[in-house]
Amino acid sequence: MKVLAIILAGGKGKELTPLVEDRSKAAVPYFGKYRVVDFALSNCLNSGIRQVNVVVQHRFASLIRHIRDGWNIYSPAIGEYIDVYPPQQRRGEHWYAGTADAIYQNLFSIENENPDYVLTLSGDHIYRMDYRDILNYHIEKRADLTISAISIPGKHTARFGVMEVDEENRLTHFEEKPEKYQVAGDCCLASMGIYVFTASVLKDIFLGSDRDGKEYKDFGADIFPDLIGRRRVFAYPFEDERGNPGYWNVLRTLRDYYDGNMDILNNLCEIDMYDRSWPFRTYQSQSTPTRSFGNPSGENHIVNSAISGGGLIEGTVRNSILGTNVVVEPGASVSESILFDNVHVKSGATLTKAIVDKGITIPANSSLSAENQKGWQEFTLTDDIIVLGKSARPH
Repeated sequence: MKVLAIILAGGKGKELTPLVEDRSKAAVPYFGKYRVVDFALSNCLNSGIRQVNVVVQHRFASLIRHIRDGWNIYSPAIGEYIDVYPPQQRRGEHWYAGTADAIYQNLFSIENENPDYVLTLSGDHIYRMDYRDILNYHIEKRADLTISAISIPGKHTARFGVMEVDEENRLTHFEEKPEKYQVAGDCCLASMGIYVFTASVLKDIFLGSDRDGKEYKDFGADIFPDLIGRRRVFAYPFEDERGNPGYWNVLRTLRDYYDGNMDILNNLCEIDMYDRSWPFRTYQSQSTPTRSFGNPSGENHIVNSAISGGGLIEGTVRNSILGTNVVVEPGASVSESILFDNVHVKSGATLTKAIVDKGITIPANSSLSAENQKGWQEFTLTDDIIVLGKSARPH
């Protein structure tokens, strides 16, 4: 069985502004030293998939650099690789018009590899999945297309592609992000943006009689509804061992981003970054070990926190996630916050429920929270969280 994975990592992710001011959504730091795209890439690696194409588009420089430096682990000599594809402009001088158009513009890469199956993934989702399970399911069902599905509350249908299935999980209906949708019960099935295509079928969709002059931009809006009834299209239920929906975070908002990081920190989800049987890989910077200095009161001043390498911690850090080379000076306090690389918290400063982008210095004796940000310009508030992007600066 030969499988080619294609990770779509080109979205703007404007909902995560200001964290995407100069990086793509897939390149946003996550849980300290990781990037969002590392989760899909690690799932591929752990699932034994060693031919991976990453499709990029918006602000992709740091994403390409991260993949180059952190994922240069495959051996082309034995057919392993990660290739990166910016827009190919194969249908005129425009960028990717949607998920389906991104695949179509890179169809040559599929034809060159000639796989049996094409696994299409999103580069901005946080989850753990063994893709061998959905591939085996696809084969057992003799499917042309398999869509990974998860149960969601009916009130959220406008955010997802929703589907209906028969007793064999074969799709009978698909609708992309309907504003009004009649739900039978409290929940419905939503597409996770994880698709398995039989490669020959995918080629027919774009080049054969299936297309018949149609304009394809997005899979959910333009292709999936048209395939139901003409092709064997199945839903693969993404569930845990107890039959409950598996953990899946789409990162549509800053709240999703913050809560997702805290879910991992507080062991509220099935993603275990310390499980050696399913390692999550990333770029490892050349940094010194983090050093924690003594506290005169004798109290433990680092509590329930994940701290990356190169840090100097002399203040208090509680329930927080710190990137590489973060400095917290004496008397400073960081609580329930996420600090990116090279953040410097000066003596006496206090941070509460803050997300702070790379390289920002928090002035001495200042206070930063959603309730107190008087000393700052260009910040973002979302609920009870304050976010400082690259353009944020003190008065």
